[in-house]
Amino acid sequence: MTPQQANDVWERMVRAEVRSGYFADLASRYTKQKQWISGISLLLASSGFASFWADSPGVAPWLALIVAIAHAYSMASGLDKKAITMARLHVSWSRLAADYNHLWHHWYEVDADRVYADLLARARDLSETATTEAPRDEKLLDKWTDEVYALYSPAR
Repeated sequence: MTPQQANDVWERMVRAEVRSGYFADLASRYTKQKQWISGISLLLASSGFASFWADSPGVAPWLALIVAIAHAYSMASGLDKKAITMARLHVSWSRLAADYNHLWHHWYEVDADRVYADLLARARDLSETATTEAPRDEKLLDKWTDEVYALYSPAR
């Protein structure tokens, strides 16, 4: 590998860490959203059941409707699948960042060019998955870019 390629490995490592944090954050958000929907649905369903037996039976159908809408949204939006996909992307980008880090420390070794090519192919595959499966949240991406680059700033 050339020194320029080694510098590219460093940049790719940092960007992989940014993506890892980004996808971890998205996975957490989808999981929390699903938990809120489940919790509210449980609360409303039990309230609906209680109101059926109490003095306000007209409330039960409305609460049941809200529960049905919440569950329909959760199923239609695929929150479970989204959370799993974001978690897998987080782990994959984290592994890629670690592999870039290893290569950066061993860029002079004989098989470094082959390892570099393999890492580039993995990054392309992950980028394709992220493009088709993940939202693009510029504000969240900027947050993770700032956090990760701050870790490597000389001022630390």
